[in-house]
Amino acid sequence: MRVLTIVMVFLLCAALAIAEPLPMGGIIVNTNPAGAQVTLAGEVTVSGVSPARFNQLMVGSYEVSVRLFGYENYRTRVTIYPSKEVTVEVRMTPKSRLKSALRSTFIPGWGQRYVEQNKKGLLFSLIAVGTVAVYLKADGKFDDKQRTYDEALSSFNKAT
Repeated sequence: MRVLTIVMVFLLCAALAIAEPLPMGGIIVNTNPAGAQVTLAGEVTVSGVSPARFNQLMVGSYEVSVRLFGYENYRTRVTIYPSKEVTVEVRMTPKSRLKSALRSTFIPGWGQRYVEQNKKGLLFSLIAVGTVAVYLKADGKFDDKQRTYDEALSSFNKAT
């Protein structure tokens, strides 16, 4: 009986050793350059640093977000199946100075926020808003003074 048990355990171990592992889904996100923050958002939200491998049993549609300082943000949607591993290759594109300058041309501070200089962008935006407010106040005062002058000139012309 012991010999039969030992033989059965040996055969079971041998069968498990040569059997292929069960397929397990997951996702791999590679970026060029490496070191980007990767976030998967869907039924669950997980994050890591590229090259990132998520082996958790995740099934369904997920939004993949990739962020790296000085580079454009990247987003895509992937569907993960339990039996298939998905690989996402991302080539990060650097943020351009031209885009930054064009944004600042239209809205002061927008270009600075684009290149992630948020404090400087906020400062430029506040300066622009303050300049417009001072201009509108000065223009209102000018209109009041102009009206006072026109009334005084009209009464002077009537008197002469």
